[in-house]
Amino acid sequence: AYSKGLGQGNLGEIYQSMGEAHWSSALKYYEEALDILHNSDEWQREAVEILASRGSLYHEMKQPNEALESYRQAIAGIEALRLKMTGGEGRIGFFSTVVSIYEMAVLLCYETGRFAEAFEFAERARGRTFLEMANPEERRPLTLAMVQGRLPADAVVVSYYTGGVVLADKVRPLPNVRRHRFPKDKTLIFVVTREHFQVMDADLQANLFGSRPDPRQLLVNSALRLLYDQLVAPIWPVLQEKKRLYLIPHGPLRAVPFAALLAEDGRPLLDVAELEIFYAPSASLLLQKQPGVGRAPLPCLAVGYNDELGEERPLRYAEMSANTIAGLLAGEVLVGSALKKAWFLAHAGQYRLLHFAGHGVFVEDEPVKSALLLAPG
Repeated sequence: AYSKGLGQGNLGEIYQSMGEAHWSSALKYYEEALDILHNSDEWQREAVEILASRGSLYHEMKQPNEALESYRQAIAGIEALRLKMTGGEGRIGFFSTVVSIYEMAVLLCYETGRFAEAFEFAERARGRTFLEMANPEERRPLTLAMVQGRLPADAVVVSYYTGGVVLADKVRPLPNVRRHRFPKDKTLIFVVTREHFQVMDADLQANLFGSRPDPRQLLVNSALRLLYDQLVAPIWPVLQEKKRLYLIPHGPLRAVPFAALLAEDGRPLLDVAELEIFYAPSASLLLQKQPGVGRAPLPCLAVGYNDELGEERPLRYAEMSANTIAGLLAGEVLVGSALKKAWFLAHAGQYRLLHFAGHGVFVEDEPVKSALLLAPG
């Protein structure tokens, strides 16, 4: 039965790809596949894919309500499967294969005016493993109402979401090949304050700089100006009213140096806006409840390492920065080349705030293997 269900699902994809005249047949095969797989012990992973394909078919048939319901069911299946997985690496690997389903749900919600649900699907697609590692008690992403309820009055969350990013820059579909179940190339901006919520199309192709842009490519003045006009100018009226900006980039926009983007007068955003700027993987991670924070007895630990013996170019001011932060916050400082890991792990819980100044290693394909360099080796 399991093999037959897979076969019916494959037939559905074939008929869908043949065009409108065959869509009724495609839908029939998808329904048959789901009926068969629901009676199989191994149904869930394959059913997710077929539900997503059925959603894309309904979308093409201009039946958005049915399409969205299929995507909801697929995403519910994805999240049930995630709960069965152990270890962050396994969850990240699995999630990378299904993230396009979230993208299609986000974009469909945007197209049909379901803006709050678009934001919530976007949150469910971001930084889930990090959220679960940081606070196992608060595993589910926040709803829009919860985000607004937890935001400080003087803060704004600006959350970018990219759809249709081609993951391998050298592997692009041929122009005459119909791409099955692939989201549109689009960038959305969600703007959230306590009293205001807005979503807009940035009119920026998510693939403009490739899926993994070289940060140096984005430091050219023409790129800094273009990105300011597309990503910042539309939300400028809201930024003027706030003191804190929480930036949540997504996809290739993670490489964008937002604070350095150039306004029309040539000044960078950091000077123009006069805002405190913070970055986060998701609003849910940024605003999660922190049980026990504030009860730690010591105010701050600042860790700095110039990494003068490392492979990267040495940092000139990392240790100076750590000393300055510790002085401003009446905290303690840990600098130099002495080994710090064991001491840090044993004592970090005693401090309310932790500050790091130094090199970091980001492993894009396996983010949980990323690291901060605190000492040689």
